[in-house]
Amino acid sequence: MELPSWWSSNSDEVIFNDLNLDMSVVPTQIEALDDVIFGGLITGCIYEVVGEAGTGKTNFCLEVVKNISKTHKCYYLNTLKPVSQSRLASIGANLSNIIFRYSTTFEQSKLYIYEDLGSLLNINDDIKLIVVDNIYSFVAELDDPYQKSSAIRAIAMVLKLYSDKYKVAVIIVNNVVADMQGKTVPGLGVNWANCINYRLLLEKKINERTLKILQSIDSSQGTELILSITNTSVNLISKSFSFT
Repeated sequence: MELPSWWSSNSDEVIFNDLNLDMSVVPTQIEALDDVIFGGLITGCIYEVVGEAGTGKTNFCLEVVKNISKTHKCYYLNTLKPVSQSRLASIGANLSNIIFRYSTTFEQSKLYIYEDLGSLLNINDDIKLIVVDNIYSFVAELDDPYQKSSAIRAIAMVLKLYSDKYKVAVIIVNNVVADMQGKTVPGLGVNWANCINYRLLLEKKINERTLKILQSIDSSQGTELILSITNTSVNLISKSFSFT
């Protein structure tokens, strides 16, 4: 597997959580992925899905939401555009089990995370997935680098707390940006990289998508999945283990 240029420079900066007996697993029900990530999404961890526009980040998340909504509730906060509920229903999602929120400002997004989501988790033990799509636009209006850094770390801490306390999985979508050398790197820099436990990179390959597990707290790091990601499904084409 060819690694992005930014991987080696960040590898020593990332703070990992240790697996422990208090963690539980929420299967994504995407069999190929669950086979390599400890059986599913580990609670107490933050999973980042990152990639360029058009790589299928939102479709990937909606597939996970669709699958989990069949048996449990999901909380989906979108900061880009409202999710098409009719589209989700057409692919088999249980809309009655999905709590949709749409935010256009940083302050509104904070209220959803701190107050709305916190209250819902406190009274509903059947929420098993939180999706924030996406973290880059979440803080895009903040110009001050210190304020932005503080904000994303605070959001990550709250979501990790929720995930651990309520045994709920967390997926956060991130953009890629050009660095000062013109290379494509995940948005929000090393400060954000320190907040996540898994980094799943989606890349385009004509009619296919490559999912590379670049960061993990289990043996899945270094796995590459070739997937077909459409508006209706995520299917495995091939799988390889390229490094340890």
